[in-house]
Amino acid sequence: MKNFRALLESRTGFKPRTEAQALRGYAEGFLNPEFYIYRAVNIHPIIEEPWDVNEIDRLLAKEDLDVDTATLLMMVFEKMIRHPDKELALFAAESINALERRYLAQVQKLRKSLGAEPSSEAVLALVGRYRDMGRLFASRPVLGVFYLGEARRAYEKHAKRIGTNFTMLLLYLDVLIALCDSEAAKPVLVRALKDHPGNARLRYVAAKLAFADGSVREVLKNLEAMDIEEGDAEYADIQNFWTRGACRD
Repeated sequence: MKNFRALLESRTGFKPRTEAQALRGYAEGFLNPEFYIYRAVNIHPIIEEPWDVNEIDRLLAKEDLDVDTATLLMMVFEKMIRHPDKELALFAAESINALERRYLAQVQKLRKSLGAEPSSEAVLALVGRYRDMGRLFASRPVLGVFYLGEARRAYEKHAKRIGTNFTMLLLYLDVLIALCDSEAAKPVLVRALKDHPGNARLRYVAAKLAFADGSVREVLKNLEAMDIEEGDAEYADIQNFWTRGACRD
């Protein structure tokens, strides 16, 4: 092990965080080829211990960090914050705060962009960002529910005045379901299904609500009623799995 680690030492102290940096360092003569090969094929998942703090830090620094990756990082931080290693725990706590500050800054920017007469796109962006924060803090119920509540209030405040579209409606239903408010979601869903009776996403939402109510028959009924569009593999797979392929042509 000692000899292996020696191969990963840099004469200049340069420590590449990405494959591209390692390749550049090797090309410039800063790194030996073993270091580049190690970095290029190192695919250790970030959610598994021992955690690669450098890789996690690199992801956190990305300006275009997507919510799926951010949610995955939060899962890591929630485990890391309870680690007996105080430095790791501190890193996790600081990272959680950094993520929340980043999303709050985005929310503030979106709120300012609404103006006196907000567009549906602006409202959709704000509700979506609050919904993302609800996902981000799902393991912290108080915070998660608070941000989901903000998403709901933002939608309900503006929807009547500016109207709504199908994308906003789906997002609103997603928020209501995340809040476990099926009583509020059901009438919204019923009205939407009158206009889009075979829409796969709406039928999937209806199936989830039916499942929460323990109605297996309604679950299957909604999944069978899905109109699967060409290339929509996700919902086609869901429908085929639950109906055992009965809906295939």
